[in-house]
Amino acid sequence: MRTKSALFTLALVGGAALLAACSGNGASGTQSSVPGGGSTMQTQAHGSMLWRTGIDPAVFSKIHARHAKHVPARPRRFKELAVSDAGLNEVVQFNRTFGNMGSFSNSYGDGIWIDPAGNIYVADYASLAVDEYDQTGTLLYTYNSGLTDPVDVTTDSSGNVYVANYGSAGSANVVEYPPMTNTPTASCNTNLANEGLIVDKTGDLFVTGNNSGGTGNIYEFAPGGLASCSWTTLTPTLTFAGGITIDNTGALVVCDQLAGIDIIPPPYTSISKTITVPGGSDYFHDALTGRNTKNPNGTWEYLFIADAGTAEVYVLNYTNDSLVTTLNSSNGLSLPYGVATYKFKP
Repeated sequence: MRTKSALFTLALVGGAALLAACSGNGASGTQSSVPGGGSTMQTQAHGSMLWRTGIDPAVFSKIHARHAKHVPARPRRFKELAVSDAGLNEVVQFNRTFGNMGSFSNSYGDGIWIDPAGNIYVADYASLAVDEYDQTGTLLYTYNSGLTDPVDVTTDSSGNVYVANYGSAGSANVVEYPPMTNTPTASCNTNLANEGLIVDKTGDLFVTGNNSGGTGNIYEFAPGGLASCSWTTLTPTLTFAGGITIDNTGALVVCDQLAGIDIIPPPYTSISKTITVPGGSDYFHDALTGRNTKNPNGTWEYLFIADAGTAEVYVLNYTNDSLVTTLNSSNGLSLPYGVATYKFKP
């Protein structure tokens, strides 16, 4: 945002007039950069003219500029959402008003995650790897040791990376890596065809998947539980499990691919409600806006749902479950599989 400095006029005692300006010398304009945002301040040199107070206006202007608060432009260009698109073999990024901000290549991405540093992780089921990128799409690291069919990825507060392999129930593992290290610290056979995973703020890992009977289950691993392959099976079941995220209250927000989005609040004993979208077909992966209640559009969150059946991403008001907008081919998408949001400090 470009700003101009205000012109300041000092009242003269007793209404006395200003001293005459230097003869023949017009005021010359100067322009200087203002730190922290590229704005400019314009000041005028007034020759040797002095105010009756003895303060040179040029000096006064500099003092004001030093102490003025400079408000940055509204962040319309900030990135909000990343979508892994298996039809384009790309990750497509959108801003806060859901304008397409471009894409970068990734082959057959499924689940996707963005850590608090803004790095993007994509589970690539074709190359049997998880690729970590920066926001520009520059590849930073590849995790592939122990991966057989990676379909989702997340990180914890320490930067450890967790990957869910799909495969067959009884043969698919959840794998944990230290940051930018391809040697797993833990790998656990969950006896599920794993679909999604998320870590809460206490470090508990939640994994969704479908058992050999076709029923969707949710497992909870306490910190360190993945190494010992020790979990708790939550009471609620799903028709067919999909991705999972978690909201500000600690409630699990779980994709039941055939039924909708199930909300399961602590202590995770029952489903409080199921969110559906008219025409929804395959609730594949979901994500909540990363800014929480600091959302510039209000005090509610967005819920994003990738529907692989309709090839659309639904954007919902998470407070009242209303549909805000739908992203599809008109927004540059082809076959969206995964959704992830940038994290912002509350």
